Amino acid sequence: WVAGEVGTILYTEDGGETWETQESGTEQALSSITFINEKIGWAVGEQGIIIHTNDGGKTWVTRTKTELFLLKAFFVNNQEGWAAGRQGVLNTTDGGKKWVRQNMGITGTIMSIFFINSRTGWVLAGDVVYRTLDGGKKWDKSELPQSAFPVYGRPGAGVTLRGDINFTDDKNGWAVVGFGIIFHTNDGGNTWINQLQSDPMSYGLNRLSFIDAKKGCASGSSI
Repeated sequence: WVAGEVGTILYTEDGGETWETQESGTEQALSSITFINEKIGWAVGEQGIIIHTNDGGKTWVTRTKTELFLLKAFFVNNQEGWAAGRQGVLNTTDGGKKWVRQNMGITGTIMSIFFINSRTGWVLAGDVVYRTLDGGKKWDKSELPQSAFPVYGRPGAGVTLRGDINFTDDKNGWAVVGFGIIFHTNDGGNTWINQLQSDPMSYGLNRLSFIDAKKGCASGSSI
């Protein structure tokens, strides 16, 4: 599945060779979509909408509308999930029926959130990555290498950044932020190195996903 402007949701079952449209029930821009299996999924929108399907996207229903500008949704299982964005993070423990805003002590836009289980997770906020080992009660901070950012693309330079973070286990993870700069960690996010920088084809990248420590893909507005 992919989601986008004017409530667009597209679905493929042949590896992306062909795509069909699914009716989302909203005209709000959808910024993130996530599934835990072939049937159950959620999507969130920039105007705070959260929608849900339990039949593989054949029907979508609005679960809630919030005041947050949401950029990313992620579910650990069919009950516990997170939605993150410009004004903070929401958490649900009942499959999205009720969402509670989290007091995480994190400033800035949270561009992405990812958990490998109910306790271990990361958020990407500008050029900073936060990690929790206790389900979000405490967050430890690490910074992405500043030297990798062009001056005009650094957080706080007046440029609106999008980004994403993804882990395959508790050690190996990747983050993309700014103008298609991809970072990698092999120690759970304590330290990061940049793997892709200044490649014209990378401009506009703001989403990535890995299926194991070797295979992954990235996408964005330019490619």
